[in-house]
Amino acid sequence: MENLKDFFGIVVYSIENDEDGYLLNGLWTNNKANNKIMNEIARKQHGKNQDIQGNYKLAWIEPDEKFPVCGTLKIEKTNQEETTYSFEWWEKGNNKKPNFIGKGLRIGEKQLVAFYWIAE
Repeated sequence: MENLKDFFGIVVYSIENDEDGYLLNGLWTNNKANNKIMNEIARKQHGKNQDIQGNYKLAWIEPDEKFPVCGTLKIEKTNQEETTYSFEWWEKGNNKKPNFIGKGLRIGEKQLVAFYWIAE
């Protein structure tokens, strides 16, 4: 990407909750994606905790890649009302800093929306 400072995106997650815990199914795009919509899937690690915050096993699909990118999604509450969250997307094997960071809101019981940018 020619100018990383001008990079930003959005992901809209559908929240599913089964006997194994939370599953997030996300549709995402960014301002460099040329109107492409991509998919991301995340399963909460350490199971059945009823809180959306935590660490998730993650895979997202880049438009021109052969295989999904795997890693960890970290979600933390940023307020007491449990509606505002911070996000970090870590690619597997990267231990220095997240690839992307973001802020987002829970919308009702079944949606979570995050605005993200490249971590600096």
